[in-house]
Amino acid sequence: MNGPLRPNSLAQLGSGEVTMVINERLLLAGRDGKTTTLFGGDPTGWPITAKVAPGQWTTDGEWFTGPDGKIWGYDGSHLTRVDGPGRVTVIAGPRQGVPQAADDVTVIGQSLYFELGNDVVRLEPTR
Repeated sequence: MNGPLRPNSLAQLGSGEVTMVINERLLLAGRDGKTTTLFGGDPTGWPITAKVAPGQWTTDGEWFTGPDGKIWGYDGSHLTRVDGPGRVTVIAGPRQGVPQAADDVTVIGQSLYFELGNDVVRLEPTR
C-alpha cells in the first residue's frame, strides 16, 4: 500500500510480523511482504470503543508491541489489543488506572510505563 507512514506507528510483533499505520489504516505486514488491513481507513474515524464497523475506527494514538508480543494501542485513555482483522479487545481504561493523555508508552517486561511530562506511571497486569 502506498502512502505516508505515520510516525510512531511501526512495531515488530513477537511473530516477526510488522504493523504500521498508512492512509489511516492499521496494516499487518507478513514475512512474505503481504499486507492485511486490521482496521481503519476513515480519516474522521470513531474510537475503537464505538459501535461502528472496523473500517470506520480511528488509528489515532500510539501503536506498539505489548507484553504478550501482539500489537497494542493507546489512544490517550484506553489500552487495546489487536487480535486480528476487525478484532480488537479493550484491555483497560481509566477505571483500571490507565493514565489520561500520556506523552509516551514504553513496555519493559510485563510492565507498561506511561510518560506524563516529568512523571512516569507504571502499570502491571493483574494475575
